[in-house]
Amino acid sequence: SRKLTLAHQRTEDYVQSIGANILSAEPVNKKEAVPVKSCFGGLTIYKSSTWLNAECKYNMDTSNLERYANLKDSRPCEHVVFHNCLLDSDRSISIAVQPSMRTEWKPRVPFGSRLYPSKTIHDSLITYYKQKERGDRLANGSFTLRINTMGRLVVEEWITTETGDEPKVVWTAPSPISKGRNDLKWTHMFLLLKPNGNLVLIKQLQNTQNSMGSHLCDSNAESCRIILWESQKRGHVGDQWSYSLFLDKNGKLRVIEENSGKVLWTGGVRP
Repeated sequence: SRKLTLAHQRTEDYVQSIGANILSAEPVNKKEAVPVKSCFGGLTIYKSSTWLNAECKYNMDTSNLERYANLKDSRPCEHVVFHNCLLDSDRSISIAVQPSMRTEWKPRVPFGSRLYPSKTIHDSLITYYKQKERGDRLANGSFTLRINTMGRLVVEEWITTETGDEPKVVWTAPSPISKGRNDLKWTHMFLLLKPNGNLVLIKQLQNTQNSMGSHLCDSNAESCRIILWESQKRGHVGDQWSYSLFLDKNGKLRVIEENSGKVLWTGGVRP
């Protein structure tokens, strides 16, 4: 619509919240679906025959869709890629937003200064490809711990300047253990604390093919994960042992056994 076009021109970027706000303000019948080329906002309903379309997947070639790339992300959203393929493969398919449908979800709880063992990979410290502002952080005072856009674990000190607060990297985790695979294109990074106190940095990769036709992951998988780095310090496992990763106010990292106070691993800024 003209309003969406003007919104894009005004902000020089576009995110789905802009479209949601405009649709909410439009004098449309809330019971009627609004036709669009692509959408996704927490919940999408597909016909099974459409979802199982063998021609279309989320991780397809996106070179012809760069015009839809978010400025900060520099790649088109995977939903746009999938929906564009569906529309090209079957002209009878229709996609629409239902204004009366609202989705709710529990927001992620800030980690604070501690990371505890993850029950699932989604409880870990997560960052996204070329979207460092969406990445999780540990924070204490002027120091933060995060995974940077190069896929490295870093401690940063935030320093106040004339133009505002700026981060300065004061510690970087040692070189990756997965030699030769650090440059592979990734979608997510996860920092997990295992129940035994071992820190593990995991990279999620898109399943791609090389010039010889070999797949990076299993041929039927859309993605796979590899261990990129780990602290290689393992404690005990059991109900009587409980570990946490702690970032102190001086930028020092420690994996601590909570009951005894014993330090299993240290990193970050030297005291």
